[in-house]
Order: sequence, then structure tokens, then C-alpha cells
Amino acid sequence: MTPLFLLAFLGSVIPAIPCPDRWALQKIDVWTHREIGTRGQHVRSVSLYVLDTHEMIEVTKANVSVLCDGMIKNFRNLKYLTLVEANISRIESGAFQKLPALTHLSLAVNHLSSIERDHFRDLEALRVLYLSKNVIENVDEDAFLDLVGLRKVYLDRNRIHEIDSRWFLSNTQISLIDLSFNNVSKVQKGAFTLPRNSMVEIRLQHNEIEEVEAQAVISSAAEEEEPYLTLRLDYNNLTDITQSFVESMDAFHSSLYFDSNFIKCFAPEMLRSLKNVTVELQADSNPLSCDCVEAATSFMKDHELRAEFHFSSTEDCELPGLKPDNWNHIPQNIYFGN
Repeated sequence: MTPLFLLAFLGSVIPAIPCPDRWALQKIDVWTHREIGTRGQHVRSVSLYVLDTHEMIEVTKANVSVLCDGMIKNFRNLKYLTLVEANISRIESGAFQKLPALTHLSLAVNHLSSIERDHFRDLEALRVLYLSKNVIENVDEDAFLDLVGLRKVYLDRNRIHEIDSRWFLSNTQISLIDLSFNNVSKVQKGAFTLPRNSMVEIRLQHNEIEEVEAQAVISSAAEEEEPYLTLRLDYNNLTDITQSFVESMDAFHSSLYFDSNFIKCFAPEMLRSLKNVTVELQADSNPLSCDCVEAATSFMKDHELRAEFHFSSTEDCELPGLKPDNWNHIPQNIYFGN
């Protein structure tokens, strides 16, 4: 019986070669030494583990360069595939074939510059996809179209400039989209569509965002359903949060993060539309004025908003009914609405 393997190339570097059959992972015995014990006790330069469950393969610190057509196939019980720090710069169409159980795929810390639809066309069971820390600039509009079960996608620490509203339309189970540490400057209308009955986190912190349009996030949920959104926009270049954007948030219970931007005020009237939802508003390390903070908190209280307002100000603020003895020394202040 051909064994299946968990490979961890921790110390040695495999020389880059073209794509002969012997590089196909289903013929992995080219790389292994079958006399080594099942726990790899005698391995030094290359660590080898043979798993009777046939569920995991891990390759790191290799020099694979190209994932060729048919390179990884016929692992019918494989659930976890890790190809990290392997110098992968290109994926051919059909690189992944006949992997019906694969739920987790990591291609992090490589040199991929683009993601195309054909890269993942046969991975219908995939739940989690790591593409972190590559050099990705281009993502096809239908790159994730075939990943109908996708729940979490990590695209952080790449070079993405624009968000395509079509990327995740078919991923009705999505719960986490990580686009942090990229070069996005604007979040346009309809950039994200949340699935029904969802709790979704969208990470956009540490970009170059200067504008978030109204209805940047929309929901496909029915009127009686209550999706919950966590939207992270901290560490960007926002100077203003438009009233139209805030009004478009009335479809969600939400946690909105605007920490470490350049926002001077949240106008009270902007919060009016949030009366029927629960909102956590994080605005630490912004140049908020005391007048703005007082007006916003008073408005939330007077209108009985279910809001939680976290803020820090460049001024020494004193709010009615919220005056701790060491107010001026508190870096973060919290106002709880009703």
C-alpha cells in the first residue's frame, strides 16, 4: 500500500527543476526514505512523518517554483495541504486534482503575483484558504467562484489595490475576509455582499483607505434576519465618515473599527439610522474634538441607541455623567448607550 505523508522540509532546500512526473506529490516516494520509522525519529536534514490517516501534507522551505498541472492529485483523504515558504511563483491550471476531502490549503509566504479561477477549480470542499504574504496584485473576478464552501480567506500582506465586488458573490458561507496590510485606497459601493444569517468579519486595517462609500457592505439576508458584521478599518487614512455610509449600516448589528485614522468628528445626526440595531463603535487614537464626542454620546443617550462608543481624544474632555477622578490620564474612554 502506498503510504501518504506529512512532509516538513525544515532545513534543506530542494533544487528548482521543471515539472517531470516524479515531482507529482502522488509519487512522493521519490523524496522519502521508506526505511525511516513512522514518526521520523532518525531524520535530521529532512523531517518525515508517515500518517496512517493520510490526511496531511506539509512542505516548507522548499524551492518548488511552479505548481504544475497534475502535481498534486489522487489524495482522496487529504484534508490539510501546506505549501509555505516554498518559493512558488506560479500555479498552473489543474495543479490540484481529485482532492475531494481537502478543507484547508495554505500557500502563504510565497511569490504569487496573481490568482486565477483555474487555480482552485476542483477544490469544492475547501473551507480555509491562506494566501497571506505573497506579492499578489491581481485577483480574477471569478478566482473563488468554484469554492462554494469557502468560509475563510486570507489575502493579507499582499499588494492589492482594488476590491472587486464579484470576488465572493458565490461564497455563501463566507465568515472571514482578510485584506489587511494591502494597498487599497477606496472601498466602493457593493464591495462586499454578506450572505444570509451570517456573522462576517472583514479586515481592512493597515491599508491606505481614504474613502468608504455608502453601501460598501450590503446584505442578501431577508428583512427578518439579523446579520452581524465586524468591519475593521483601523490604521488607514480616513478623515471623515460620511452620513450615507453610516445610514447604510442599519442593515447590520455591527462592530465598526476606526482606530488610528484622522477622524475629527462623528456628527450626531449620522447615528440616527442606527436606532434599531446594536453597534460597537471603536474610534481610539483619532483627533476627535470634545464637542464632537459630547454631542455624539448625548445623542446616543437621548435617542436610546443600543451603542457602545470607544474613543480617545487629543483634548482633555469632560462629559456630563462620566467624570472619573483620573479622566485626563485615561487613554481610552468608553461611553455605553442604552
